[in-house]
Amino acid sequence: MAANVYLTQTALRERDHILSYLAESVGNVSAAASVLDDLDRLIEVLEAFPLSYRVSEDEALAARELRVAPCGRYLVLYRVIGDDVYLEHMFHGSQDYARLV
Repeated sequence: MAANVYLTQTALRERDHILSYLAESVGNVSAAASVLDDLDRLIEVLEAFPLSYRVSEDEALAARELRVAPCGRYLVLYRVIGDDVYLEHMFHGSQDYARLV
């Protein structure tokens, strides 16, 4: 089954914030490019195997059926609905993402 993968507006904003921070604030354009490469690879995996990653261990997020996928140093929260995958959030792995959602 090939799934369609979509980034929500929230995920797009979070991705853009990460890229802007890395490229402009830190001055590391290659790190920003690496994040995009990691995200592209994750999307390829989710297109082929949308249920590859576990449902969040956080009770509130699990109730919303949000799954957690590693993406380099970041974590992506996503939901599978039928043949569609919605990337909903993107956080640095050190962040307490359950508190931020």
